[in-house]
Amino acid sequence: MKNSLLICLLTALIFFACEENDSDVKREEEQLDALNLAMEEINWNAQLFGEILDEASLELTQDTIEYYLSESTTRAEFIRGFFFPLNGLFEKAIQRNNDYVDVSGVNFGPGVISEERADFWSRIFVEEDPIQAYYDLLVPVIDLADEEHRDWVILTSFVDASESTHDLPLEHSTLTRRIARVIINMKDMILDAPENGAEGAAIEEIFVTNNVPQPYIGLLLPAVQKVREVETKEPFNSWIDANTEAGINGGLNRDIIRRLQIVSLLSTIDLILNEEYDRGDQDGFSVGLMQAQYEAYWAFIANEYWIDKL
Repeated sequence: MKNSLLICLLTALIFFACEENDSDVKREEEQLDALNLAMEEINWNAQLFGEILDEASLELTQDTIEYYLSESTTRAEFIRGFFFPLNGLFEKAIQRNNDYVDVSGVNFGPGVISEERADFWSRIFVEEDPIQAYYDLLVPVIDLADEEHRDWVILTSFVDASESTHDLPLEHSTLTRRIARVIINMKDMILDAPENGAEGAAIEEIFVTNNVPQPYIGLLLPAVQKVREVETKEPFNSWIDANTEAGINGGLNRDIIRRLQIVSLLSTIDLILNEEYDRGDQDGFSVGLMQAQYEAYWAFIANEYWIDKL
């Protein structure tokens, strides 16, 4: 009798263990499926960044830039003025694609750059080595996270067309302290990249070999490539012709391209390390990181004009 009872108990335990294992496997498969769907939307959203930069560049005429240069007495004041013609362009470009990008819960922030953010960029760019100054701001945040054994989840869920929410696998959507260090230390590799425009491929290789979260790779790489391929059209062509050496394929001077890439890269890590960063779904993640890059991109360009004025 006792043996029969023991056999029944063991059978029950095995059954429930198998059920639990099957449930875990099914949950993992569902989360990976959700990640793949999220990646499709993130990759699509990333293409918007180039379109947004193109539209914004058309609003920044040479006359407009020269007006704000003449009216500004400080670097921060000029950076803020530089953003006024761009007011609302980012939000409008995203909302035009509302069939694909759900912006209902997205916080776009102020229409123009705030005084606080303009002051932040001014403090960075006034340094002799702005890239190093920005890097030095991020290192202590990662060091503190080391002490607290804390990593950063970059997004938590995928929301489908029916507004159903699906959890994502944390191991594929978490930025660890090690990976954060790998990314910010890429600044030296980008600065020293060979003169063949291959830095985008080198960045991708580092991302993949270091297991950088797929959503981050999907959103950042197109932006890095866009910076490299930026065209010299108004308002930049006259300034570039007059103030820089010959560009690459008619594009921006290579040193400017590299520094733009680094500032864009650091700005995304800066956002993710921020406690106020919204770790939501694929669209909130996409818009948040694109906004960070958008602000960094134009703040950098504004500073190049300001340096030329001095």
